[in-house]
Amino acid sequence: MRVTHMQCTHHQGFDWYRGLPAGFEQKTSFTDDRRRSVSWFLHRLPERTETMSDHSDDPVISLEIDADGTIEREIDGKWQHAKLRDDTLTLTPAGAPCNWHWMGKPLDIVDVYLPKELLQSTWYEMHRARGSEINLSPLLQLKDTGLSFLLRSLVASGNSAHTHSALLRETLTNHIIVYVLGLSGAILRADPVPTSQLSLPQTRRVQEFVEARMDRNISLDDLAEIAGVSKSHFLRLFRNRTGQTPYAYLTERRLQHAADLLAQSGLPIGEISARCGFNSQAHFAQVFRARHGITPREYRKLMLN
Repeated sequence: MRVTHMQCTHHQGFDWYRGLPAGFEQKTSFTDDRRRSVSWFLHRLPERTETMSDHSDDPVISLEIDADGTIEREIDGKWQHAKLRDDTLTLTPAGAPCNWHWMGKPLDIVDVYLPKELLQSTWYEMHRARGSEINLSPLLQLKDTGLSFLLRSLVASGNSAHTHSALLRETLTNHIIVYVLGLSGAILRADPVPTSQLSLPQTRRVQEFVEARMDRNISLDDLAEIAGVSKSHFLRLFRNRTGQTPYAYLTERRLQHAADLLAQSGLPIGEISARCGFNSQAHFAQVFRARHGITPREYRKLMLN
């Protein structure tokens, strides 16, 4: 299968849903920038999709409603395959890039993003275990009527005129998290926590700083100051949290932003290069080709065809 659409979904942006591929339909959604409740998106898939690439910083539970078809997904370097019928749940771990493909009847799907820090803090309250970072297991197909009911209730709450809708969403979020943490260990995994890493709030501040100033020179000193730690300490803490150096992360975000602009705007390539913080158009073309295997001009032509 050929990957024809690439987006990265980050928990402060959800850009994938703002630029759905042709044939997809956005229905309803809710995002909570305060991260006191889950964010969710209800959209409709066509009968057949190309292979999509996706990634989230938060664990995701997807509810396929009245499904009738086949889904394939590559995650952690392994392909999964399942025939889906009726209401089915799919679990995607945080920090796990995946490729997926759908073929069957048009399908309504709800993607529910669990704030990672809420999942972690609730798990600690239940088990008093600080030595691990909790995450979802990469399950392509899970049948659970209780969890399906909670996700349907979440969507229904978004369509209601409830007087205390924010409290209702937060209550449903707590129910969902406690329910998930109380299920069989097969749906959860506990990853060892590095002995020292940036906290989630520190990481989000750094990510938001990068997104807001991508067109400018961003130094290691700038990022360390935003995180509130020394420069030498920041390098180690950031890599422990993300698995990347700050330079690699910044380059990845600039390349992703450039790819989005190439596919979704008519801006000249030189202007896109400047907006994404590259030193020159030639440097941008060199880095972009090393990452994607084609030039920015060729990428734009491919995306527009």
